[in-house]
Amino acid sequence: MPYGVVWKRPAEEDFDAIAAAHPLAASQILDQIDRLAEDPVALARKPSFPHPLFPKYQFWIEDVDDLHHLYVTVLFSHVPGKQEIAIEYIGRQFVPRDYPFGPQ
Repeated sequence: MPYGVVWKRPAEEDFDAIAAAHPLAASQILDQIDRLAEDPVALARKPSFPHPLFPKYQFWIEDVDDLHHLYVTVLFSHVPGKQEIAIEYIGRQFVPRDYPFGPQ
């Protein structure tokens, strides 16, 4: 059974900024959040510096424009006592297509 998804205001603002510049990337982010809601325990990575200490889910969106891929970090938390996750922040980093450690 998938978890419900609750959006916190900072995550909404992050998503809106991405959607305004890259609507197709925003659509892919929504797809990945749906995937995260299916099994957050399996997909989560441990919290780590420099991010706030929330579990994170990271993924690539390839070819977001002519020169870049987009590396996305979704920080989330489990809503206590509920079958829900709260999307806290959505970080993104544009990475040159020729970066050797990009999507494989």
